[in-house]
Amino acid sequence: MNNTSFKSLLFVPASRLDMAQRAHERGADGVILDLEDGVAEADKPAARQTLNSLLQILHDQGVQTLLRINSLAAGGDLDIEAIGQQFSPPLLVPKVTGPEQLLAVEKCWTNTGRTLSSLQLLPLIECPSGLFQVSSIAAASKQVTALVFGSEDFASEAGLSTAIEALAMPAQWLALAAAAAGISAYGLPGSLANYQDMTLFEATLRRAKTIGFSGSLCVHPKQVLLANTVFSPSDQEIQWAEAVVEQGGDGATGGAIGMVDAPVLARAQAILARL
Repeated sequence: MNNTSFKSLLFVPASRLDMAQRAHERGADGVILDLEDGVAEADKPAARQTLNSLLQILHDQGVQTLLRINSLAAGGDLDIEAIGQQFSPPLLVPKVTGPEQLLAVEKCWTNTGRTLSSLQLLPLIECPSGLFQVSSIAAASKQVTALVFGSEDFASEAGLSTAIEALAMPAQWLALAAAAAGISAYGLPGSLANYQDMTLFEATLRRAKTIGFSGSLCVHPKQVLLANTVFSPSDQEIQWAEAVVEQGGDGATGGAIGMVDAPVLARAQAILARL
């Protein structure tokens, strides 16, 4: 993966073989097999036993697959031990509040005989204490390839609603920390559980894009198509970016589309890179 930019990441419970078998039909850029909140506690041992079968199914279907493990205090070490040596899925690490948690995950990973270079970490920031440490978390390790905003848990922990106006500020704080570290940010400044009101979900996606997120987490296939659309450059953005690149040069230049200096050119190139 190596900081690949995903427009949509669809959660699939690791206990649901039927859902995993159809995941490639959903159109998501990536699938997150979920061993944490998506699996009942009593079902987690069985989910670990079938994990490699699911990873193989998704691999054979050409699906980019990530894995949300439990925290190490809640069985995350068992999740890592359950991963077959032939697989190295990027790991979403839940409830991260400081760099030490990521270093502990790295130790668990290498204790299974794997090299550290095969590990990619996506810390989930799900509470205010984690947000206040987000810059340190992003810089904790070269294995950190993205930051993820857990809006539902964050709102609960902070005593906030999941309305856009309540979560836009902490979400952008995370996005700015990711930008400073040169990595991507994923999530929403609003409820991930909302898949009935697609008008609201689209508004939440558009705010996420505006404040610097690269893509959205999704819990329902209905959300995937909309996320892919919103996080893809619009025709207007593409036309502007192509014109900027065509006009751009060394230093600030003026032309039909206005002044083009290095930052403007870089923004245009970033838009075209998402095609």
